[in-house]
This record gives sequence, C-alpha cells and structure tokens, in this order.
Amino acid sequence: RYPQGSQLPNFWDYNHNSMLTYMEQCLNGVHGFVYDAATGQPIEGVTITVQGHDDEYSIVSSHEVGDFHRPIKGGTYTFVFSKEGYLSQTIEVTVADGQRFELNDIQLLPLIDRTLELVQGWNWWAPLVEMTVDDLETALGTNGIVVNSQDAGYLRYENGAWVGTLTAIVPGQMYKIQTGEACIISQSGSYVPVSYTFYPGYNWFGYQGT
Repeated sequence: RYPQGSQLPNFWDYNHNSMLTYMEQCLNGVHGFVYDAATGQPIEGVTITVQGHDDEYSIVSSHEVGDFHRPIKGGTYTFVFSKEGYLSQTIEVTVADGQRFELNDIQLLPLIDRTLELVQGWNWWAPLVEMTVDDLETALGTNGIVVNSQDAGYLRYENGAWVGTLTAIVPGQMYKIQTGEACIISQSGSYVPVSYTFYPGYNWFGYQGT
C-alpha cells in the first residue's frame, strides 16, 4: 500500500491547510432560505438556477428546511427560483470573490387553481387571487343576484345586467353573494398576500382557507 503509514503525518502536514481552505469555500457564494408566501413554511426542492451560467451539473436545490448553498465566483448574476405549483421568482445578485451573500427571505407565491361551489341563497366568499369586477360578474353569470361588501359597495343583477357601486374585488376581503341557484366560481392565478384593516364593531374577516 502507498503511502506507508509512517509517511501519513507528513502528507497531512503538507495538505491539511489546503483541505481546510477548500472546505471553507462552501461558506462563500450565495446562501439563503426559500419560503411559501402563503404559509410561511420552508419549501424543499426549489430549483435555483443561475441564468446563462449553469449546466445540468451546477444547478442546486433547496433542502428540507428551505436552505440552499451556491458557491460561485464573484460577479453579478441572475438567480431563478422555481418549483412546480409556484410562481417563479428572479433576483439579481452581486457577490464578491471569497465573500458570502445572504438571501434569507425568498418568498414564492403559490399558484392557485380552485373551484368554489356556491349554494343557492347566501354565501360567504373571499377571493384568493387577483380578480376584477368583470371577472366576478362573468363567473356568476345569471346565477348571481346580489354581491355585498362590508364597506365598498354592492352589485345587483337586474333587467339582464349587473349594476351597483362595487368597483374592485380585493383579495382576502370577505363578500356575501346571493345566488338564484347553485353555481361554481373558479379561481386561477398566483396567491396574493393580504393584510386586514379592522374597524370598531363587527368586521367581515376574509378567511383564505385551503
């Protein structure tokens, strides 16, 4: 066998600094965490690609706790974060040689494709994606009768047309919809993070649900 056991201490002395320096390179480059923008939970298996740079052997993915580690030479790069079921996100990063750049709060928006069954009569409803008043009117068709919001107006279907004072549909806000018969509303698009304003007294809270 080669080398002889008696020579191993010398080989260690020759190489251990180089080995440790090589290992330390894992601490450099771009590091961070990827989270679900809706739940705040880490996402495993997000593909991190450097545009115009990577090949099939240099692409990395996020781990179980959402962390990723991408050693790379100093420069300015475009990082793409992608996973099925999420809206991809592109971020430009400038990193220096021998330094660590942190991307600790990458929030990916889930893609939503859901249907909601409305029963005949009154229903509570909170949109999850961007939607216009026209979109809602089209979704309800002639099945809708009245759409009420807490403080932003109403819609009413009468004489073959929708009329009213409601001018916008706000993701996360709660609406009351009265239908003449059971129907289905489809929601497709990327999840929209929302915030709520509560007023004195009772408030309609837009439950986002799963």
